Amino acid sequence: MAFAHYFNDQVTESNKLEYIAGCFNENEYNHIFEYGIRVTDYSSGFAPLSDFPHIVFVGDKSFRYAEVKKTVAYVVVNQDKDGNPVVEKWNIKNHRKYDIPS
Repeated sequence: MAFAHYFNDQVTESNKLEYIAGCFNENEYNHIFEYGIRVTDYSSGFAPLSDFPHIVFVGDKSFRYAEVKKTVAYVVVNQDKDGNPVVEKWNIKNHRKYDIPS
């Protein structure tokens, strides 16, 4: 299980935290992951925000760039020798979206 290390009520403009948008179970091992909406593109061209609009929390203050859809998530798991993202397709279930403060 991997949950965000903060709550949405802690998100401010000054601390640069992303809103936690939801959670899902990945099918193969049934692990639960929370994910957030990327606001700022810190990727320096690697895994750009336009291709991977989410972050999936994977451990203690760790995350991976991703695109989370209804039944699949495309998760950047590494970088190849040319600097391109290596992407895994995760089949997901129990996708639940959270209410995000406006």
